[in-house]
Amino acid sequence: MQRFLPEDNENSLNEAGLQISYIPNIENLNTLRACWPHKGVAADLVRQLKYHRVTGVVTIIADALTSITPDPSTVSTFTWVPCTPQRRRSRGFDPAELLTRAVARRLHKRAVPYLRRLDSRPQTSRSKKERLIGPRLALHPFNRHIQGQVVVIDDVCTTGSTLKTAATVLRLAGAQKVIGLVATVADRNNG
Repeated sequence: MQRFLPEDNENSLNEAGLQISYIPNIENLNTLRACWPHKGVAADLVRQLKYHRVTGVVTIIADALTSITPDPSTVSTFTWVPCTPQRRRSRGFDPAELLTRAVARRLHKRAVPYLRRLDSRPQTSRSKKERLIGPRLALHPFNRHIQGQVVVIDDVCTTGSTLKTAATVLRLAGAQKVIGLVATVADRNNG
């Protein structure tokens, strides 16, 4: 088996255990659950996936996300916050999509591409003021109506604006409840 983390970093992640964070007050999002704070080994996992194309870390992150997912019997579908088309092309994949499909597969649920990105500028290249506005997202044309509880997955939550935008689109399309799941959450005071 290929190792994606040095042994002592892997042990640090295991010793830290899953830390479920609940962040209130993200409009239209019922709950946000995060596996770890965005620092140290956990942040390294996300960076390996996003910037170094190490897809083998999906297993580690998806296992953690699966363990903090709300009762699967209450979830209708899973979806993800899409990255920009340019990022998808340059990486060859969308990190949030890989994570979502892996979590849904573990829970025997459907992963549906409800959202599409309307802008081409990644959040990481924006100022804090611009990041607080969030990306432009819309419903895919073939997904006009959504029912039940939807879990939306992203790799990291910094300001909460991306998940707010996603939750708003999902609610307007009919989702009764939207739960956010992220691998890591940044300290909102430093976002």
